[in-house]
Amino acid sequence: MMDVRLPLHLSVEADALYRPLNYTFAGVNPNGTLNSVSPATVVTWEFPVLAKYSFPMRIAKPFLVLGPSFRAAGNLNQASPSNHGFTAGAGMEAHLVGKLKAAPVVRYTRWAADGNFAGGIGPVFIRDQVEILVGLSF
Repeated sequence: MMDVRLPLHLSVEADALYRPLNYTFAGVNPNGTLNSVSPATVVTWEFPVLAKYSFPMRIAKPFLVLGPSFRAAGNLNQASPSNHGFTAGAGMEAHLVGKLKAAPVVRYTRWAADGNFAGGIGPVFIRDQVEILVGLSF
């Protein structure tokens, strides 16, 4: 996590989040029976770059975040997840001990449509993502 403070209670935050995507691939015979079922994982890193507005309060500072998210994927396993989306969220930053701060946040990300892989055959991942994150910083 990197947070660059700007004037007027604004900042820019950039994160790097490791997130494996899991799915199950099943082969179906012409008669409708399964011939194989295989779990698979696509390794991804997400990079949200967010504009952040912090409300001017003394003890705990509520904030809003908004901006694009980018995704790099490896170990594709016949998948082609989208590489970009849009993120919005809200949270609260509080001082704990000394310079240590905690910032829980709820974020919603809407990913673009997945690409085609192997001639249009491949899994389709859920485009809507809601998560609760807690950032610790000093």
